[in-house]
Amino acid sequence: MGRENGKQKAKPRRRSHRPLRNLENDPMAPQTPLPTPEWDGEGWTIPPSLASRFHQKSALGKIVSGGDLRLNAVEVMFCHWHRHLPLPSDNWVEAQLGENPNFIHEAVILEAIRDSGEKIVLNCNLFEQHITKLVNGSWGMHWVRDKHPSRDQPAGQVRWARTNEKVDWNELCKWAIAVKQAGQIPEFLVIDGEFEVTTYEINLTQPRGNLSTPSSLSSEDWKSITESLKSATPTNNGIFINKDKNWPLETIGIQQMDGRWLYPEEVNLLKSLTEAKTPSNIGGLLNELLERGLLVRPGFKYGCRWRIYEEEMSDSHAPWLLSPILEAAETWEGACLASRLASAVHKTWICAIPNPESANESLENTEVKDEHVFLSLERMIFGK
Repeated sequence: MGRENGKQKAKPRRRSHRPLRNLENDPMAPQTPLPTPEWDGEGWTIPPSLASRFHQKSALGKIVSGGDLRLNAVEVMFCHWHRHLPLPSDNWVEAQLGENPNFIHEAVILEAIRDSGEKIVLNCNLFEQHITKLVNGSWGMHWVRDKHPSRDQPAGQVRWARTNEKVDWNELCKWAIAVKQAGQIPEFLVIDGEFEVTTYEINLTQPRGNLSTPSSLSSEDWKSITESLKSATPTNNGIFINKDKNWPLETIGIQQMDGRWLYPEEVNLLKSLTEAKTPSNIGGLLNELLERGLLVRPGFKYGCRWRIYEEEMSDSHAPWLLSPILEAAETWEGACLASRLASAVHKTWICAIPNPESANESLENTEVKDEHVFLSLERMIFGK
């Protein structure tokens, strides 16, 4: 038993049910029970005798008048699981859920970070010197295991969501930019229906390549493109240019049957450039990618709009898979799936979002640069 074809059958990873502890019968509990937390009108307090162990070492809670340590309810839960702290009453968990419907989720999120030895300090407990750097929307700040809020700057700022919650990509982008500007890592924790937590670093990627760009073409090149567009054969999904031997822009069009097939967004972009018109949203995004020296190809096989190359296709694989914001996943479940599928094929999934810092700026009649922010979700593991 337990073997198939002579091989040891791997057991599935055990899920934690996070039971409430029976401290009276727990052989790991201290012989002298810890004091029970008491409500002081703002939080749950424990006496100064525990302040050194809980606060000075682990950055839990906040010291208040008299030297007591005030804990948030989710910190009480963590200390119950990992510090043998008694719960205030038998029905305390139910009471906390009545006050805060997110109580269980927040307690699990807190444990996911702290169980690895890292420190997270909730907004209500931050030192004064850190509050000024707290970005709106952050749930708390994160310190790595060998750092402490009393003497060190935080490594990151933390948010969380359930898998079925909607993603506001514009708001997430603004938050990530603000956290980066504060010198910290934007960290997002996603909790699923089994109370399992996955952590992502929100990265602002700058994809760039070394291929020829539209703006580098000569006037003769553009004249040739204009003539080719005029003589092209229209189809129901783009145009076909016959005999494309002198086609000057290899990053646009797909070679087929001794000619070149251009998709509608490519046609839109070229006509906007040759006729001095404003391209469509997707055409403008395509132009920015091409001006970054990138090669753009369909991403159907990977469930996205485009796959993006930094070199010729014959020289390397596509490092990025891209979805414009209007085609990106609506929920965190979909966003995490896109990121995971990309990483499984050694690529990075990125979402193209209009740059909030240039949203109110008028475009010049030159090449478009940095009109989008390229946001990626990259899985991270605390404590490593």
